[in-house]
Amino acid sequence: MPAGFKQIIHDDDLDAHESAADPHAGYVREADANWIDLTDSGATTLHSHAAGGAMATDPLWAAAGDIPIGTANDQGEILTVSIPGAANLLSVVGTVTGNTKPGYKVLFDGTAPEAVGTAAAGTGVVAAHRNHVHAGDAATITFTPLVSNLNWDGNADPGDVDDALSQLAERRTNAFKWIPVGAMNPSTGTGALPDGAAWPARREYTTNGVNPILGSFDPATDEYLEFSLVLPVWDEGDLIATFYWTTVGTDTAKDVCWGIAARSLIDSAALDQAWPAQTNAAHDTVQAAGDVHISAATTFTVTGAADGAYTQFRIGRDVSEDDCASDADLLGVLLNWRRRDA
Repeated sequence: MPAGFKQIIHDDDLDAHESAADPHAGYVREADANWIDLTDSGATTLHSHAAGGAMATDPLWAAAGDIPIGTANDQGEILTVSIPGAANLLSVVGTVTGNTKPGYKVLFDGTAPEAVGTAAAGTGVVAAHRNHVHAGDAATITFTPLVSNLNWDGNADPGDVDDALSQLAERRTNAFKWIPVGAMNPSTGTGALPDGAAWPARREYTTNGVNPILGSFDPATDEYLEFSLVLPVWDEGDLIATFYWTTVGTDTAKDVCWGIAARSLIDSAALDQAWPAQTNAAHDTVQAAGDVHISAATTFTVTGAADGAYTQFRIGRDVSEDDCASDADLLGVLLNWRRRDA
C-alpha cells in the first residue's frame, strides 16, 4: 500500500485496479479533508447488526400509543394518545374545519340529545349514543292524514297515531257480507209456527225501468225470511246486521222494526232446532214511498257460534214494535263480523 493512503477495495480486487499508469487505484489519501474512516469501530462508522437485533430508540415514540404526525419542512411531532375519562366516551383521530393537522376529537360525550322538536339538519360534530333517549312525551306526537277527513270509524279525532292504527287494524280484521233478499226463502207457517213473508219477487218502477227484488212483510202479522252462511276465519263473536228496505206506502213518520236471529250447526248437529230469540234493531222511520231506507246497525249473538259451521239466519218484522200500516219490503241485509287471527 502506498504510504499515506488507506485501502478502499478488498485485497482480492486490488490487483485489477492497480496499473502502472495509476499505482494509487483502490486507495484514498489519508490526509484528505473529507476523509471518514469507515473501518474502525463506533456508532458513526460502518458496522453490522446480528439477526434479530434491537432497533435504536427513536424519540418520536416516547410512550406507548404515541402517533408521529408531520408538521412542515420535513419536520414532525408526537401526537400523544388521549384516553377518555369515562367508559361511555370515545375519542378518535380526525380533523374539523380550520385544523392544519389531525388531533384527538371527542366522538361521543355525556351530553343529552336535543328534545323532540322541529326537524333540522343540525350543526354538532359529536355523535349521540345509539341508546340515547330524546326528551318529550310520545303521546304528543301526531300525524296528519294525507287525505283530509280520513275518519274511517267516526271517531272525533282521527289524527292521533293510536286512533289511526286502531282504524287500520279494524279495516284489516272486519269482514262484510251483503245478503240480497233474492238469496232468502220464506219461513213456513204451519200451526203455531211463524208465518213466512212473501217469496222475494221483482217489482217494476216504470218511470226508469228499475226492477229490484223485494221481500214483502205484512203490517198485521210477524213474518220471516231465512238464509244460511258459512263464516270461515270467524272469531265466533257477535255479528252486526244492517237492514236495507223500502215501502210502497205513504205512512210517513211511522216506524218499522226489523229483527234477526241465528244459530250455528257443527258436524252431526240436527238441522231442525228451535230458533233463538230475535234481536230487534232500533225502529226505522218511514221517509217516503219508493225510497231506500237503511236501519241502524244492530249487534246480535249467534247461538252455538262456531267458525266454519253451517249457520242459519232468520229475519223478521216485529209488528208489535212498529206502527207502520203498510208492507215493509226488504232489499237485503249487510252482515259484519270480525276475522280471527290466522
